[in-house]
Amino acid sequence: MARFFDLSSLHPVHLMEVCKIRKKKMSKIRILELESSKGFGGQEKRTVRLVNNLGDDFEVFFAVAEDGELFRRRSQIKAEFFPVEIRKTYDLSAIWKLCKLVKKLGIHIISTHSGKDAWVGNIVGKLTGKKVVRTRHLLVPIKSPLSYNLSTKVVAISRAVYNYLLSKGVKKDKLEL
Repeated sequence: MARFFDLSSLHPVHLMEVCKIRKKKMSKIRILELESSKGFGGQEKRTVRLVNNLGDDFEVFFAVAEDGELFRRRSQIKAEFFPVEIRKTYDLSAIWKLCKLVKKLGIHIISTHSGKDAWVGNIVGKLTGKKVVRTRHLLVPIKSPLSYNLSTKVVAISRAVYNYLLSKGVKKDKLEL
């Protein structure tokens, strides 16, 4: 059974970034998934589904807490895992480790999912010159649009999330549905 990557239903922003990267004739698109959550809820399950259904043109790496559920379930996920715990939005130790990891692995896209990993991911992206894609999974209040607007792109997983983020000041040119 052939595997395919239907970005129109999974992660449309990666398609745009892939098109830009493909022009450079790279063999595989390397994505670093950051996840500061130690649980295994809807956002983690969606990310795992996406990663496990990527085609062979992609290589995915996770940077997660060693005592978290994603790390425990790593044998079920088509990715390589690195223990990096993100404790706060300005975790200098995590930022240092992630910058080294991005350079060592030749990462093209940093993918973030929640507040702490988005701030850290944006800092790492700025320091390493890599694109950062923030996915917003939840329709709950945000404190500020700043971390969203620092990202290269923001994926809203529903029209309601898209409209909410737009109403809170996330720039329209950053948002993708």
